[in-house]
Amino acid sequence: MGLEVVDVAEGRSAIRILEQLRPDLVCLDLMLPELSGFEVCEYMRSRADLKEVPILVMSARAKPMDRAFAEEVGATTYLIKPFKRSDFSRAVNTCIARLERSAGNG
Repeated sequence: MGLEVVDVAEGRSAIRILEQLRPDLVCLDLMLPELSGFEVCEYMRSRADLKEVPILVMSARAKPMDRAFAEEVGATTYLIKPFKRSDFSRAVNTCIARLERSAGNG
């Protein structure tokens, strides 16, 4: 998709990276070691410099309550695994377009 990607394997590493970089989008699994994706999402929404960054949650957790809680703590979009590449591309493009629209309004 022509995007630069930084890959981390667990929640604490994600927080460390987020303290150094301001990404255009975060793709986040909920089931991470050390800190969950829910906690990473909450952390991002608590920071003024990260609260507008779109968060695309990708999870095997398919219960409506999981999705609702992810949205409550700040997820922008939620994809249930497994998903098609086209669904992922569409979700990424939607998140980036939303970010661009909000930047144009600010």
